[in-house]
Amino acid sequence: MVKQNGNRLENCRKGQFSGFFSLQKAIIVASIAIVAILFYTVFNSQPFFKAKCQASIELFCQDYRLSRTEGGSQLALKSNMGGEIMITGITIGSDAGRFQCAAAKSPLPKFMSPGETYTHSFSGAFPDNGCTGLGSLKPGTMLKGPMIITYKNLRTNVFYTIKGAIAASLAE
Repeated sequence: MVKQNGNRLENCRKGQFSGFFSLQKAIIVASIAIVAILFYTVFNSQPFFKAKCQASIELFCQDYRLSRTEGGSQLALKSNMGGEIMITGITIGSDAGRFQCAAAKSPLPKFMSPGETYTHSFSGAFPDNGCTGLGSLKPGTMLKGPMIITYKNLRTNVFYTIKGAIAASLAE
């Protein structure tokens, strides 16, 4: 008889032990969920957003700016090519289709020597030489998307396309 009560007591303790760990797991999951909600609603994600401009080693993205004002959106490219090139097109867009900037035919084509830097200002009416969709966005809005640059190597007479990316906070 003592043996049966001992088994019952042992089974009861096993049940309490597994229940304790289930409750502990539930508390940990709930705590993580609460911390995540507080983190993303209380804190501004702006400091964690990494602004970047990636093109290629041959045509390095030296500086960039996305702005709502006319001529405010700019892209500075530095040629690291071994010879002269001719830039024939620059397009910056958004993954979500929120904005698009296209280079005009008038300042392009642009001839560049090795080591030379060219700053292109997107101004005027889209699609010729401007940006669309930026006017309706608030300053500080985080934008990211693909960047496509087409150029011709003047030594080989071959056209190339560089696919890069841009991520920036919208300036005034």
